[in-house]
Formats: sequence, structure tokens, C-alpha cells
Amino acid sequence: MSDTRALAHARGAMKIAEVALAVVCLVVYRHYKLSFGGTDSAATDRYIVGIVTFGGMILVSGPLLLAYIRSPAGIVNYYTPFLEVIYNIIGFVLFLTVGGLVLEHYKGHLKPLTGNEPGVALGAICLINSIIYLIDASLAIKQGIE
Repeated sequence: MSDTRALAHARGAMKIAEVALAVVCLVVYRHYKLSFGGTDSAATDRYIVGIVTFGGMILVSGPLLLAYIRSPAGIVNYYTPFLEVIYNIIGFVLFLTVGGLVLEHYKGHLKPLTGNEPGVALGAICLINSIIYLIDASLAIKQGIE
């Protein structure tokens, strides 16, 4: 049975925020035709890291959210949170990296780019999502200790 009450807990709210912010990042990136910066091959590498971060973490966090809803007691009683901790730490590192790349591109110039507000917003959203992944990892670690 599904238990949507699990979403009212901190871990459920974290999962919803992770998925929602990753989708927002992807939409903002595509809508404003933003860039991750770099030149030539560096631009390609940055693009791959950025898109893989957005799409990959949606594909990881979405099923974790569904598993959290599906389990009657949340995820707590059904497995050790080791795998989730790994996913959350990877999400933290990836979103921190992409947020830094985007902010470096849109705020790192001596002369500010015109119309760089969506790029700065994207970088900030990525950094916020990285913090949410870090908090979720710490909660999963705490859950594993108890």
C-alpha cells in the first residue's frame, strides 16, 4: 500500500524537493538556452556533466521518492540506507559542481553578461539542490545508525 503520510516527514519533503528542483533546473536551462560555459572541448565536457546531472538525478531521485511513498513505514524499515547515502552524496557533488560551473560562467566574467539573471538563478538553484542532497544524506546516515 502507498502511504502518502511519509511525504510529510523530513525525508519525504527532501525527496520531493530534490526531484522538483532537478526538473526546474532542466526547464530553466532549456527555456533560456543557457550554457555551462567553457570553450571547444571544455564546453562539451561541461554540457555532458550538466545534462547528466539534471537527467540522472531525476532518474535516481524519482524512483527513490516512489519507493518512499510505496513503503508503509517510508523507506526506514525496508533496507539499510547505504545505497541512498551514496546516491545523495553523488547528487550533492554533481549539483555543487554544475552550480559552480554555471555561476562561474555567468558571474565569473570581468564584465557582466547582459541578461545573465537566468544563468545566475540556475546556478543558485543547483547549489540549493546540492545542499538538500547533503542534508538528505545526513538524515539517511542518522537513520542507519538508529
